[in-house]
Amino acid sequence: LVSDRPDSLPATIRSRCTPIYFRIPEIHIARSWLEQLARQGASEGEALGDIENIDDLLAFAGGAPLAAVALHQTGEREQHSRVLRQLCDVLSGKTEPLGAAKQWHDESPELIVRLVQRLFSDIVRCRSNEAIEPAFYTAQKQWLHQQGKRLNLHKLFLLWQQILKTAHLMSGTSDKLLILESLAIDLAKAGKEN
Repeated sequence: LVSDRPDSLPATIRSRCTPIYFRIPEIHIARSWLEQLARQGASEGEALGDIENIDDLLAFAGGAPLAAVALHQTGEREQHSRVLRQLCDVLSGKTEPLGAAKQWHDESPELIVRLVQRLFSDIVRCRSNEAIEPAFYTAQKQWLHQQGKRLNLHKLFLLWQQILKTAHLMSGTSDKLLILESLAIDLAKAGKEN
């Protein structure tokens, strides 16, 4: 039995299993493996040989090397980057929240919630200490630190709680468009209020 959310399994099943956890490897091990894979891909003329910045790709994938390879090979990294820009535009007031929510719903609601969680995780990290590196979006470090300074800390943590509730709601049967509209409005409000 393989599960990425073992806590959601019924207790009767969990009680009959011996858990074996597979954790994300340390960053230097993952980087070394990806570099070797990229060198091998370059010598064989494969698409993996053209990875430009392995550290950014690894951070973008949450440190998971196989996820980094999948993001690179499928081109999903560009989709993630575009959606991240939309999230940042809603937060900074450049994009109307309900229109953005409609696009997110049509594209990939679960991806949006995952990216919002990562985005705000990085903003909270950057807000707590100027010397800290973002966990996911290292290429946007300066922007994340600016947002961290700009946003009110109390409201930032309230929004973080709302994002966690949104993630929980997305796994249920609620209307995903309404959930995303509420999230987009909360992001726009957080961006306006200091």
